[in-house]
Parts: sequence; C-alpha cells; structure tokens
Amino acid sequence: MSAILEKLPGIPLPLKEISKQMREMWKGETESRSAAPSEFRASQLNLIVHLGSETTVEEAESVFARAIEFTQRYPGRIIVLCPTENAEAEYHLSGKLFTQCYIGESQREMCCCEALLLQYHPDKPHYLFNQVSIWLESDLPVYHWFHRVPLKDVKNKYLVFVKNSKRVIYDSAIESENFDDIPTPESWRIKDLTAARILPYRQSIGQVLSTFDPKDILNGLQKVVIRFSGAQEPNAKQLCKWMTSCLKMAAEQVEDTEIAEVICEQAKDDLPLSVEFEYQDDQSFHWKLSNCEGCAEVKSKIAGREGFHETTFSGPENYTILSETVFFGN
Repeated sequence: MSAILEKLPGIPLPLKEISKQMREMWKGETESRSAAPSEFRASQLNLIVHLGSETTVEEAESVFARAIEFTQRYPGRIIVLCPTENAEAEYHLSGKLFTQCYIGESQREMCCCEALLLQYHPDKPHYLFNQVSIWLESDLPVYHWFHRVPLKDVKNKYLVFVKNSKRVIYDSAIESENFDDIPTPESWRIKDLTAARILPYRQSIGQVLSTFDPKDILNGLQKVVIRFSGAQEPNAKQLCKWMTSCLKMAAEQVEDTEIAEVICEQAKDDLPLSVEFEYQDDQSFHWKLSNCEGCAEVKSKIAGREGFHETTFSGPENYTILSETVFFGN
C-alpha cells in the first residue's frame, strides 16, 4: 500500500467489496421513527481528486481535508487517486472506503459524505478509468482535480478523464506548468483555483473602477502594468487574465477603442502586488496590495475625479475557493 493511501483515513477493502460495503453502510438499522442515513445523503456531484507522484503525505492530507470540507456543504462522492511506486501486478487492487456523517444542532442538519480511495501506479493507467467509472454516481456531473500530476501525463494518459469531466481543476500556485494548454475543444472547462483565490483583489479593484464610465477609463489608456514579488506571481498572472477580459468588455461599450496591453512583470520593490493604469495625460489608477495582510490602497484620477481608498478583506476559505471554481470558475 502506498504511503499516501496508508495515511489517509478509511477502511482498507478489496475493490470488489467497496461498493457493496458502501451500500450496506448507508442502509443502517434505524427505528421506524428515525430517518435512515441515506436520507441525508443527497449527492450533487462527483469529485475526483487525482494526486500525482510528487504529492507529499502532508499535502495529500490537506487536499483530502479540503475535499471533505467541501462535500459537507455540497454533498457529493469523492474519489481519491493515490499514487504508488510499487509496480507489482496487483497494485490496482488496493483501496479504502471512508464515510462519515456530520450532525449540526439538530439531527435534521445531518450531512453524510463518502470518499473512495484507490491506489494507482502513474506508469500503469490502463485500469484506472474503468475502475473509477464504476465508482462514479451515475447521472451526476464529474469534476476532476489534478494535484501535482505532470502536464505530459495529463495529455498522454488522462485525457479520457478530461473529456468526461464537466470541469477540470488545478492550482497554478502549485503546478509549474500551464494546464490551460490541455487539449480540449472547450477551454473554459479548465479552471485554476488561483482565480478564485484572488476574488477579494478583483472585488477591491472592480468596486472602484465600476464608479467610472468605461469611456472615461479607456480614454488615453496606453497600458496596464501588473507587478508582483515573491509568491504573488501566480496571483499576478491570473489578475492579468482577468484585467484583459475586463478591458475587452469595456471596449465593447465604446466605439473605435483599441484594447490596451496588459503586462505582468517582476516588481523592483518589495510590494507584493500592484496594478497601474498608464495614461497619455495626467489621468491615473493605481491599486496596490499592502505588506499588511488583507489590506490594499487605491488611488485614482479619472475624468477629473480624484480619489483615495483603503480596503480590507479576508482571504476566502479553502472550501469557498473550491466551490467558486467548481460551480462558477470565474
């Protein structure tokens, strides 16, 4: 058994017994006046958590906890694919079953979730899709979360998962490759957790810019420069994509307007993240993330109106980041 599969919670079972055991567990023995656990198991989706060979045990535990927290709020079936270096013929026969019910202030607030864990070898993906397809809740959408799975493996071994998923999820703050390059006719289905993670930044910027007419914002705008330092690079790149799409939408409302270039570059100072609009005249817009956690400053001078704003925000919870990516993906 792989170190990850051994460490994650659950009851070790032969794969052929897992589905049967799961059905029996949900039946339970209840009195006539009590509700069966299955009554609180209204699954909405399938979430496949696909762990790559570079995943540490600590990371696997963290990702698993996030998935469980997510399904406490959005009931679903979790399937966790755990890598192993053991290439023996029977490697694919190892699995675990995890089920748990969470009870709120009253029994009616109970929520039941389940996770099926499967060991696999990255070089032997032959049985993987078939086994996973057996475990999926039929007629429910499938969301596939790649974590430290090399992009070349996704392209060469796991495209069948991509094709059969409503949305494919990855985290550019962790992956060293751009998963937007996964070949699929519907690129909008590939979503980055980082895009949801920077939602407070986008709201902070958008709340100020929304007070101006798009024509005034674009008038004389030469370029937008996003600067970053340290670990903010993934956030800066996602902010660059978002800002480009915003400028395109604004330009659609203004005739004969070219879309200004958006540049992402390393900062020369120690400021973590900033967005600056550069104009031909004395207009300006400058948003910067302060060294103080959860604080940002906005200075603007557009259409003769000057303003200075200080904003504070808290980062979204892990389950919120995942749910924003799964259901909205913006």
